[in-house]
Order: sequence, then C-alpha cells, then structure tokens
Amino acid sequence: MPQGQSHPNSRRDALEVTEEMEDGRAEPPTKKRRIFLQTMGQQLREVGVGSGDATSPYSRGLGRRESLTPSLNDCPSTGRPQVRQIPIQTPESDAVPGEDDQLSAGAMTSASKTLWQQGEVLANPATDGSDTFTFDDLIAWSRSYFDHWHPAYPFLHAPSVLESFNYAVKQGVRDLAESSPHKLTIIRSIMSISLADRRQTRIMARPVPSQLVFTSFNAAVQSIQCLLIEETSILSLQAVVSVQLLLISMLRYNAASRLEGLAARMAFHLGLHRCPMQFSAFPRKDAELRQRLFWSMYCIDRYICIRLGVPLAIRDSEIDTCFLTSERHGDAAHELEGMA
Repeated sequence: MPQGQSHPNSRRDALEVTEEMEDGRAEPPTKKRRIFLQTMGQQLREVGVGSGDATSPYSRGLGRRESLTPSLNDCPSTGRPQVRQIPIQTPESDAVPGEDDQLSAGAMTSASKTLWQQGEVLANPATDGSDTFTFDDLIAWSRSYFDHWHPAYPFLHAPSVLESFNYAVKQGVRDLAESSPHKLTIIRSIMSISLADRRQTRIMARPVPSQLVFTSFNAAVQSIQCLLIEETSILSLQAVVSVQLLLISMLRYNAASRLEGLAARMAFHLGLHRCPMQFSAFPRKDAELRQRLFWSMYCIDRYICIRLGVPLAIRDSEIDTCFLTSERHGDAAHELEGMA
C-alpha cells in the first residue's frame, strides 16, 4: 500500500466512530471494549445451586467491584467533560468454579453459612414435631437423587439405602447416628442433594427435618473427619463419595478435590483398583458394587480435574478394574466358587 494511504476499513471505522461520538451515541472503541470485558463475566456466568452461597473474590471484601475503566478525571488536559465512575455489581455466581475456597478472606464464613432458605428445612425438630416422618416421606424427599444422580454415579446399593430409611423411621435418627454414623452421612448427603435440586425444579414439597440434611459445608466435611483414623471399609468410602458428590452439586470443587485424595487412598487400601472378578472371595453382588463404586470415583476424579486443571488422583496405568458391561477377566473364579 502506498505511503500515506490508509486502509479503507480503517477510514470507515474512524468515520463511524467520529459520527457516533458527535451524535453522543457511543464511546470510543477502546472504552467500548473495556465495558464489554467488564460485563462479559455477567453474561457468561455459570449459575450453580448455591448461587447465594458461592463467594466472589470481589464481593468478599468490598461487596461490589468498581469499574476498571480509567476515569476521564485522570486526563484533565483533554478538556472533555468529566464522567462519573459507575460501580458494576458483581453477582456471587460470577465466581469461577472452585474459586470460593482459593481465597482466605470470607472462605470460612461461606463454609459455615447455612445452606437452606426459609421453608425448605424445619429447623427445630424437637419442638415443631418435624422428627416425625414416614418411609414415604423419605422416598419423596430423595426422589430427585435417585432419578438424576444415582444413574450417573451408582456407587450406592439402593436396597441398602432403603433399609437405612426404614431403620431411621422405626428406630429414629439419633439411634441411627449411634449405631451407624456412616449410613446417616449417606442419608444426609442424599437428602441435601435432592433438596437443593428442588430449587431448580420448583416442586412444592413438605420441608425436610434439619436432622436429615447438612446445614452447612462445614457440617458435611466434619461428618467424615473421623475416617482419617478409622479402618477403611466400603461403607465409609461410600460416605466420603456421597459428601463429595454433594460438594460437586454445590460447585465446591476445591473441597471436593481435597476429598478426592482421601477417597482415592481409601479405594487403593480396599484394592478397588484391582478387578474383583479375579478373586473368588467376593460374591458376585459384592464384586459388582465394588466396580460401580470404583468407576463412580473414577468419573468424579476426571470431572474435578478437568474443572480445576489439577493432576489426576487415579491414573489409568495403575488400575485394571473392568467395566460392568465389558468384563475381561471372566467369571472363572466365581464358577469355581459355585462348583465348590
């Protein structure tokens, strides 16, 4: 292009900007781009279940974020009229998934904040009679979990969960907490996930007793702290994964990632990374449950690592557990067991 000759697109853009500025209809392109970048986070937000609980790095300390656009007050020599800075409100749902636990300011407050709104949970079971519920109530309250979450992550044995429901109805939640706290942790995770899903479906239902749900993220994590010193079992690992799934449903990916490290080590201690069909000691139903539990953990691990960009906790080179639908080791061990 000859020297001194401008590109036609450049001339056209400059003409359009000049006309718009003269009419007072637009701002210069650089300022328009800054405004676009500021509002893009609001347009591309990912709305989670706990949108009122997730914390934004901007809203933690200030409650709002000031505009990053340089004020015209900084350029008094231009002679242009001064423009007042307009604060841009930043919703809490603008926080990047997992960002809620990265900053120390406000993290503890958010984790201890109650998860439920008024009308979702009966807060005083001892005085308002909410400790009285039926088996059908438990089925209705947990329907969302078994309809949507259990098919994707079948790490639980549904008939065993129903037995726990029946025990809680007949013997009471307090007795269940003393006899089998891990089962109560699983029930609370199921009920909490289903109750949170109710906000999305807008289904009207009876409020859930507070003793059947986790009141905060801290309460959920504290329910499995004892597993750090206890002997590992399938039931205790299921309790960890149930709490982990609750955190994922609430977009608490960093907390779920920390539990993934615990869950992976517990799985290795139980030998879940080895196909149970190779050993005759496991009945077929137990072997299938071990496979379902392991592959549920495997999928959760992949999902969390993709969202956070962190290394895998379970590597393919260290496992040989078969899929339920593509068994490679055969049923030779179980056939020998049946012949005996």
